[in-house]
Amino acid sequence: MYRMLGHVIVGHPWKVIAAVIFACILVLAGLRQSSFVSDYDATLPDHSELTQEIRAIQSRFESRSTLAFLISGGEDSARLQSACALSARLEQTPGIAPGRIYGFGSDTLKYLVEEEGNLRATGLREFCASGEAITETVLAGLGPQRSLTLAPNGNLIVYADLNVISGEFDGILMGIDAFLPSLSGPGVSIAYTGQPAFIAQNDRFSKRIAIFFPIIMIVVLLLHWEALRSVQAVVVPIFTGLIATALGLGVYGWLRMPLDTYAVLAPILILAVGAGHSVQLLKRYMEEIRERAEPGTRATKDQNSEAIVATVASVGPVLTLAVSGAAACLFALLLLDVMALARFGVLAGAGICAALVLELTLVPAIRVLLPRPVVRAGYGELTSFWQSTLRRIASIATRGPRALIVLGLIAFTGALIAGVFLVKPSHSISVYTAPDVPVQKTVNELVKSGVGPYVFDVMIDTGAADAAFEPDKLDALREVEARLSRDPAVAGTLSTALIIDFLQCRFVGSSDCSTAHVGSAEEASQIWTVLFGGGRESGLVDDTHRFLRVRAFVKTDETNVAERLIGIAKSVGADRALAITTGGSAVAAKALADGIVRVSIEKAFLLVGIVALIGGIAFRSFRMALAFALPSIVTVLANFSYLGWSGTSLNVATAAVATIAVGVGLDYLVYIAFRIRDGIKRGLPMPEAIAYGHASAGGAAVCVATAVAAGYVVLIFSPGYLLHHWIAVLVPMTMLSSLLGALFIFPFLVRLMGRSLFVRQ
Repeated sequence: MYRMLGHVIVGHPWKVIAAVIFACILVLAGLRQSSFVSDYDATLPDHSELTQEIRAIQSRFESRSTLAFLISGGEDSARLQSACALSARLEQTPGIAPGRIYGFGSDTLKYLVEEEGNLRATGLREFCASGEAITETVLAGLGPQRSLTLAPNGNLIVYADLNVISGEFDGILMGIDAFLPSLSGPGVSIAYTGQPAFIAQNDRFSKRIAIFFPIIMIVVLLLHWEALRSVQAVVVPIFTGLIATALGLGVYGWLRMPLDTYAVLAPILILAVGAGHSVQLLKRYMEEIRERAEPGTRATKDQNSEAIVATVASVGPVLTLAVSGAAACLFALLLLDVMALARFGVLAGAGICAALVLELTLVPAIRVLLPRPVVRAGYGELTSFWQSTLRRIASIATRGPRALIVLGLIAFTGALIAGVFLVKPSHSISVYTAPDVPVQKTVNELVKSGVGPYVFDVMIDTGAADAAFEPDKLDALREVEARLSRDPAVAGTLSTALIIDFLQCRFVGSSDCSTAHVGSAEEASQIWTVLFGGGRESGLVDDTHRFLRVRAFVKTDETNVAERLIGIAKSVGADRALAITTGGSAVAAKALADGIVRVSIEKAFLLVGIVALIGGIAFRSFRMALAFALPSIVTVLANFSYLGWSGTSLNVATAAVATIAVGVGLDYLVYIAFRIRDGIKRGLPMPEAIAYGHASAGGAAVCVATAVAAGYVVLIFSPGYLLHHWIAVLVPMTMLSSLLGALFIFPFLVRLMGRSLFVRQ
């Protein structure tokens, strides 16, 4: 079939080109449907219990995330004026949840004023209008709400809940950035942070890939030239990778799937795999030409045509097998529980399938029309440095001391496994940004001020409407809040019970407020109505008066802290037989980290299984399946071990890049295996057949791997975005670990298992 395809291409190149271009235009039309969205929720595992709890709280209280503003510097009066103006502007900002601004200038928070022996609840907006200064009387009137407005060091705080999907954060924050300078009084600085700020910042950083991608391609071009000294080696792989990426995006657009922070990493894989296939095809074509034409002569038309047909016929089946395996690995991500990884898999899978079509149709058709090559000495061979390096690797794998190599591989694998056990799953939303980024600096300043920039929510289901103010339910709420407030990571808490107790204390004038608890649900409801009118403006009780919420403002969203706080809340629920759910930005990080561990394990087993299946089916041998699986396992271990030994956290981005190695490694394994088999068919002894495979397919693999690895190192110069820094290391690690598996471990396994692996064919 592939030989027939080769003859069609050679006989009708213009028709093939026209047909492919027409198909490309149809696919590329899908680019009009493409969009970018920062869908943070898509990174959460859909069936995780924590994810369901987070979404339940978001739906019940109509708020999805929280911004924390720090007003610092200047005189006390200037800070107060800026805080009041800020709250007033936020009240008018689209996307801010109505009545969910906590700070001076907002009526969400109220304080008690004593007038002629009577207590009156006054909103902080009215306080700002009065022009009064912040006094101890005002702060005492705020009671437990004080920690939401004033930091221990005198800085002012404003919290604002957002009720929009994460993809809309950037637009809201750009509007806030526009008006903040006009609100800052003399010497006053206003900065913000929190989950929405980090998400928006990461989105802006992730779009830099459009700037760095051309630089990466230039580096890849130069290294391809250095390795093969051929214009074709420079142009064809990049051409294929670019068009394949565009076609993948077109398919993605037709499927109405939005790009996100993680899907934009897919071009890395498309370029690596597409360029790899192109170089394999090109190198094989150059070898076919070299066998037919004399050195120093130009290939004739017949020789050129025969070389193209032979290349398509010989490499086509291998290429199809390699792409099918890699695409299966990627599309299999649809079976996992994280939508962000599914999107990555669809885009990358569509891109490498597009590369396959281009490499078997358009590229050879263009080659027919180009001037026939002049065959120089060493045409199609790597430079002497790479040739000698590959010969040494093949020699060690096939002739080195067997026992020493086995012991070395065992020790190496042991070190990798030890590194894997050091991996720390974490998805603190701040983990992607460097310490000098403004949103990160604001977090540090808030924490130093004794303020929590992240929110940990606890929702208690009291079991029935209007049961929220029953004394036993308020007791449960008090216990949750009291235990949370004792945790060192918690900077402040707020709940219905705390406010009711404060009001009751002020009303009865008790000297010991700890005993000033209400005695009935009716009394509690009346007291609450005094302050909030019975509504849910505070975000602490829902409209039905069935669900209560504790809001804890924590200093970090690290997963170990979230796990500890979740345990505190759940233990109270278990003791009191109440349904308790947890949410907020701190829990989102925990849900994602838990999902990453499970998904990474599932994905590793799934992809290695697919690689083994491809090897077993292609060579009809269980032993070959094993020979394919073992290098893939070592490759995956190498990347995850790097995460452990380097202290880099395991998150969605690093997990996605680390497992790219399986797809890339599969390509190299397939090409190496089939070229070794070709060498055996030529009657070469096993060591020479392996050296033959290294010189041909191995040379192309080294060419692509080193070029792609060097290209992505440029991302280390992306300021402030640690994800790009990780990619700058992980992609080279991926390329090197894939080469290790294909060029050393696999040939050594072939040596141990014998040539019967191939001669059965």
